Amino acid sequence: MLESLFYDLVAEITPLLVTLPDKPEEDGEATVRALWHKAAGRALSVERAGQLELSWLGQEARVRLKALIKKRLQGTRCPIGKFSEGINPS
Repeated sequence: MLESLFYDLVAEITPLLVTLPDKPEEDGEATVRALWHKAAGRALSVERAGQLELSWLGQEARVRLKALIKKRLQGTRCPIGKFSEGINPS
C-alpha cells in the first residue's frame, strides 16, 4: 500500500510539476519523496530524502502530504527544502 500510494502521487504530480531551471533534480518522484518525509515530520533536502526509506503515514500525515503537494502545484517555485518549512495545511 505504501508503494502504491507513493507511485500514484508521483503519477499525479509529474505532468503538472513546474521545476526551477537550476533544480532539475526536483522531479516528480523526488518531490513526492521530500514532501512525504515533510508530512511525516522530517524536513529534508531532496538529496537526503532520496537516501531514506519512506515511512508509514497515518491519516493526519496523509492530509498534510496532500496539502503540501497542492501547495507545490499551486506554483510555489522555490526549492522544496525552503517552501516546505512551516507549511500548515489547516
